Amino acid sequence: MVRARNQVVELLRSTYWHWRFTGVCYGCYRGIYETVEAAIAAAPKAKKIGYDHADLAKDYQKGLSRTIGFYDYPMLFWLKGLLEENATVFDFGGNVGTHFYSYENYITYPHHLKWIVCDLPAINQAGAELAVQEQRSELTFTETLAAAEGSDVLIASGSIQYLPSTASPLEGLAKLQKKPQHLLMGRLPLCEGPPFVTLQNGGIVFYPVTVRNKQQFIHSITALGYELVDNWVDRSEPCSVPFHPEFSSLAFNGFYFKLVSSSL
Repeated sequence: MVRARNQVVELLRSTYWHWRFTGVCYGCYRGIYETVEAAIAAAPKAKKIGYDHADLAKDYQKGLSRTIGFYDYPMLFWLKGLLEENATVFDFGGNVGTHFYSYENYITYPHHLKWIVCDLPAINQAGAELAVQEQRSELTFTETLAAAEGSDVLIASGSIQYLPSTASPLEGLAKLQKKPQHLLMGRLPLCEGPPFVTLQNGGIVFYPVTVRNKQQFIHSITALGYELVDNWVDRSEPCSVPFHPEFSSLAFNGFYFKLVSSSL
């Protein structure tokens, strides 16, 4: 009986990995790996790896949505009270300006707002082209975290998990003379146990996803001189790795951190 059950599970696992995950299962996860390199090595060869591809960037450009998801509401709740005249927002992993275009339909942007998107070269190029088409001079693009110097609010929604390191993902903030005053983070998969890497179906590409330990992640940010103001869990979408029930603590998290010490 046990042998038959194991055979069925293995058949289901194989079917999922080689057919459903490889196909149109957008957002699905596959496998548990110790490193990003191991996840990439295990990826099916049917698609490219990662974000920095011109065809993917064009898809983002053409498919830009100006609406928001359930997970955006906590971000908007805090953001609307943090933006003053001449404010600068640093949007880490902001794609082609997705948050900039969608959030303005729900909150009023202040006069002389500067919105800096930090992303990969191909994505930045598509975003810059779109900003010209939209005649949005307040929206600019960069590839470096150093450009967050002196910003008022740093947003990182659905982006930190795609950084390769399991260590502090924003440790580059420690090098800034003037850190962002506020950090708003959302759509971040975290777990209660050891960190790990999994593989995600991103449509025309696969992404390695780094899942960090929640308490370790919080400590990595507070160690930079920030205090935790708010933490929320987003359950609007599934967040699990099939055939790995031992990682049942996996969940999307959101945070608001406020800078209390700039001496670090």
